[in-house]
Amino acid sequence: MRQSETEAVVLRWFEALGSGDVDGAMACLDDDIHWVNSPGADGAKHGVPSLSAIVPWFGDFRGKDEVTATFGPYGAAQETLHYERLNLMVREDEAMALVRETARIRATGEVYDIEFVQRYKVVGGRIVLLRAYLDTSRMVAAFRGDMGARLLAAARAGDAEATAGLLPYGADPNALDPGAGESALVAAAAGGHAPLVQMLLDHGAVPDLVDRSGQAALHAAAGAGAAEAIAVLLAAGARPDLQRPTDGRTALHAALDAAADGCAALLLDAGARADLVDHAGKLPRDLAPPSTDADLRARLG
Repeated sequence: MRQSETEAVVLRWFEALGSGDVDGAMACLDDDIHWVNSPGADGAKHGVPSLSAIVPWFGDFRGKDEVTATFGPYGAAQETLHYERLNLMVREDEAMALVRETARIRATGEVYDIEFVQRYKVVGGRIVLLRAYLDTSRMVAAFRGDMGARLLAAARAGDAEATAGLLPYGADPNALDPGAGESALVAAAAGGHAPLVQMLLDHGAVPDLVDRSGQAALHAAAGAGAAEAIAVLLAAGARPDLQRPTDGRTALHAALDAAADGCAALLLDAGARADLVDHAGKLPRDLAPPSTDADLRARLG
């Protein structure tokens, strides 16, 4: 009797999923369902943080509320093209199903086609445990098609958590935005996000990489008055006298033009030259506003 009940519940689950009946599928789950798509250390909630940051429904969840919350990201992130139960083995209160899933990731257009095993435990006519055993590499590869765009968005927003979830999985910190031509390092520096600038540098961002607008991260940080970001970049070896190929300006020009006295002083302390002219023939001091600190103005010559 127990075995036939287990089979009936699992078949009802697959029938509901196949017809798009989310409510019917959820009715098959116990209120305290334990749903494991990607277990973390000691069953840590949400699985491996970096992996769950790429595939948002990977994790270790308990209760219908947590499980239901994974359905939203699942439907928003991908279009399921095919979902099929290939085989089902039942013994007493447990079942093992071989499943095939084909889906298109909406953001990237990439399609993955995988087979995986799900384990079920049924008690009192409800599924109390659902655990998936799968090779995540194809799914991650499909999601990674837009990693460059997501890294740039995270850098612009100063989202260190999202950035930390992308860099270990191959996001290129030196890739340029196909549209704006901006790098993640320039975006983070322009926003004054010093910890994020450090994170990008630690993962291979080139300090003096010039984007398509002609500026490097040091120019962006100086123009934004972001002293902490400047300090991080200088410590990583950014050249204080790098001139933008578009206008010949250095970071010192940018800092003075932005009335960022503290940034200008920091650059001078790092050895920035005050005698370099831009393409218009202007020295950094020519851009200094009347409000510039007298001691700083004296250092500019």
